[in-house]
Amino acid sequence: MWKFLFAIATVLVGFYAYDRVYGIFASNTPVEHGQVIPISDLMADTRKYEGSKVTVEGEVGVSANIGLKAYKLSDKTGSIWVRTRRAVPNKGVTMKVTGEISQLVKIGDIDELTITEE
Repeated sequence: MWKFLFAIATVLVGFYAYDRVYGIFASNTPVEHGQVIPISDLMADTRKYEGSKVTVEGEVGVSANIGLKAYKLSDKTGSIWVRTRRAVPNKGVTMKVTGEISQLVKIGDIDELTITEE
């Protein structure tokens, strides 16, 4: 389990560094601010939402604070990583998060998205 978390954290740190150097791409899809979007909708059409501000709501699962703060948020339809500058929330807490969406990694059938919390 720790190896998996370390691998995910390493990818998140790399993504964060890349993002800081090259910036985030322009928004592709206007989304009404505050409108909660099911995570499965984000996963079904990643390109549609890339760079857009979105709001999701779900329960906190796995979390990590190893220089980069991140946690996995799950709703009834799927799960997504959330990067934050705030304290990492406790497991089981229900949260509503607004932030910019981007693709974290896409390798074969593995497709992970992340939201950078406002």
